[in-house]
Amino acid sequence: MAHAAAYTLPRAALRRPLAVVLGLLLFVGSTSAQSATDDATGKAFINVIGSLSVVAEFQLDFGTIVVGSANSVTLDPNTGAVTAGDGNVTVGKFQIFAADKSTITIDYTATDPDTNIGFTPSVVGDKGNNNQATAAALNSGDNVQTNNNGRYRVWVGGTLDLTGATAGSYSGSFTLTITYVL
Repeated sequence: MAHAAAYTLPRAALRRPLAVVLGLLLFVGSTSAQSATDDATGKAFINVIGSLSVVAEFQLDFGTIVVGSANSVTLDPNTGAVTAGDGNVTVGKFQIFAADKSTITIDYTATDPDTNIGFTPSVVGDKGNNNQATAAALNSGDNVQTNNNGRYRVWVGGTLDLTGATAGSYSGSFTLTITYVL
């Protein structure tokens, strides 16, 4: 008869490999958890500019004209010269306040003073200090740049068609709208 010999491992020998295997699992688990996330910090920037404003400094006034003396009257926005009437005229003047050296769009509309009187505006502008005589012509929708202090000036003249005009006092409106070009 053969005897089978039984061999039993000491308990301490079983604990060591188990501890090594558990330690490796914890190390592998913590390594994968660390590499699964990462972060970085970036910066956010913004440039905040001042609001726009426009001030009507002088109202446009074509003065007085006798009915039938002329079919039209033109007021030059650069010089203030008028082609007919009493000569007591005022060129309209607006001052724009914006951010320094900013680009803005200038839009304008005009309403006729009466159904029998047509108004076609003539508009000039300049970023200098009151350079009315050398101000450049502006079309509605033009982009311009303000000066170092954020100023821009606009002068308004134009032509009135008086072909169907009758005696009376008339007024229309001229609206100047400014928008930043960003």
